[in-house]
Amino acid sequence: MEVELLTLESSVETAYMANPVRSFTYQEHYFSKHLITGANKDFSFQIHNNLVRGRKLVILPYYENLGTGPTSLSDVLSPFSSFASSTLSGVHCGLTDFNCFVSGLQVYPQNLKTKKQFYDEFDRHTLNNGVDIADSNSGSAITWKDYLTQYGAIVVDLTKHMKSQDDLSKSILISGKSANLRDVSLLCYLYYDKYLTIDCDAGNVVREPGTF
Repeated sequence: MEVELLTLESSVETAYMANPVRSFTYQEHYFSKHLITGANKDFSFQIHNNLVRGRKLVILPYYENLGTGPTSLSDVLSPFSSFASSTLSGVHCGLTDFNCFVSGLQVYPQNLKTKKQFYDEFDRHTLNNGVDIADSNSGSAITWKDYLTQYGAIVVDLTKHMKSQDDLSKSILISGKSANLRDVSLLCYLYYDKYLTIDCDAGNVVREPGTF
């Protein structure tokens, strides 16, 4: 966790401590791994069934080998794979017919089928904390070529709901089809916000962060 340390001038500190009870927002991650066994197989995985204040889902696909496909080593074990050393996902390891469902409602009106569609979502939601900025030019600085050769991450925006629904529990499910001839594992990272209220004067926690 990165926390800024500020030294305040005495009069500013006095004014700040006049109301010592302060609330903070911070972000936590939930990790899960899911296996797709077999070539070009359909899949459906529930990532979580009780998510509150979800912001983003990041999926990193990579090649596995559990004896059901070609005899090539898994990306995790192969000395010829750059996965986890210089690339975020297995090179050319991808999905198709993909969608994400938040409490049964699909995020995308149409399933994502191509690498270019996945890149467009990655470009839109990687440097802006999950806020849709499709109408601006402040998205990712990572090029299409970079995405194909080094990144390949699938990024899903989970903020597309009314603000009043942010504190309601939601289920997260993904479905699609493997676009590979080998077994594939999906590393899934859920990003969600939590809140903490403390008394800065006494150093006591006034309200514990909500349970996940």
